[in-house]
Amino acid sequence: MTKGDWIENMVKSKDFHAGIFRRAAEREGMSTRAFMKKVLANPQDYSRKMHDRAVLARTLMSFNRKKKRR
Repeated sequence: MTKGDWIENMVKSKDFHAGIFRRAAEREGMSTRAFMKKVLANPQDYSRKMHDRAVLARTLMSFNRKKKRR
């Protein structure tokens, strides 16, 4: 298992598939980033699983941002 495998496994997991979080954001009428911030700011209003998905989304978005800065 290499260092980056945990990300690949999480993204492929049926509980953390990126589409689930995106669809939840669309149901709220928000962008994925805005929904992520809302979930992280109000964890008591969402399930533990949705909170974990928001944390994963934040992690994956931070990787993308670091690439663009290079």
